[in-house]
Amino acid sequence: MSEEDTTAFEVSRAMGRGPALLLCEHASNAIPARYDGLGLHEEDRRSHAAWDPGALALAERLAEALDAPLVAGSVSRLVYDLNRPPEAASSMPTKTETVDVPGNIGLSDAERAQRTRDVYDPFCAAVTGAVVTRKALETPFALITVHSFTPTWFGLPREVEIGILHDADSRLATACWTRRAACPAVASRATIPTAPRTA
Repeated sequence: MSEEDTTAFEVSRAMGRGPALLLCEHASNAIPARYDGLGLHEEDRRSHAAWDPGALALAERLAEALDAPLVAGSVSRLVYDLNRPPEAASSMPTKTETVDVPGNIGLSDAERAQRTRDVYDPFCAAVTGAVVTRKALETPFALITVHSFTPTWFGLPREVEIGILHDADSRLATACWTRRAACPAVASRATIPTAPRTA
């Protein structure tokens, strides 16, 4: 991306030695100037379709409390969804829930490859670097990603306020789940193992 455009990620507390490495892929709704706003209405650009409101603030508080490194995306997920590999159509969605994304319609292979180089590859390199640094400290840590979600999806209310997702290793999720009684007024749910999406 050009110098006047937004960089793909930000790293804070890079040398944190706490028990976690935090990621916040959907931290920002920024759209670099070269994409001309992706043709979005301003209301949609501010909405949850473009980012996870509140997720970065939570991730920063966790990073401070845990002395944990934090790698946060700096570009809207509508430019590139950092939770998707390049081969997934949804990595550069043409529609998300009810929001159309005109700037993603008809992207050529070359344009998709350029966005991958500009956004996905640098973010992945930053995460890899953070993992290598933490492993070099030889202290155990958990990889935690932080997101937010809307109270409704396609017009239907969600049944929970907090979701705990995990892949094959459920130890941290189980530990969090056993402490849910500390927030009795909050509806929560744990999930079955969740693998990265490829569609």
